[in-house]
Amino acid sequence: MFTGETAALNRISKDEGLATLTKALKIHAASAKCAEYRNYYRQDFGRDLYCIADLEAGVGYYAFYYRHNDSTECTCEFLKISPKNLEFIGEPDQDDFIDIEGGRDHILVLRRTISIG
Repeated sequence: MFTGETAALNRISKDEGLATLTKALKIHAASAKCAEYRNYYRQDFGRDLYCIADLEAGVGYYAFYYRHNDSTECTCEFLKISPKNLEFIGEPDQDDFIDIEGGRDHILVLRRTISIG
């Protein structure tokens, strides 16, 4: 952290840290900066449903697999990920299928297990 002001660093729990990281990555994934990584993969949803699975969209040692549903319909999605040189952060989904309600999103957060760069 760099700041010209005095700042206090407080310890937070692992769960709070994961929740903060997940929220930040969702904001990052939905930003215009990540628009080039969006894959609109279902014609029946047009541009209302997209995923980001490109590791270059990640931040530092963290990567994510993100799906966003801007439609009014629920979608049932097949989700099977076998990451290489990555490990799931938090609890990975146990099911191969997930439901994403209209106006909602879903994210899996991963951490690189090898150095980059």
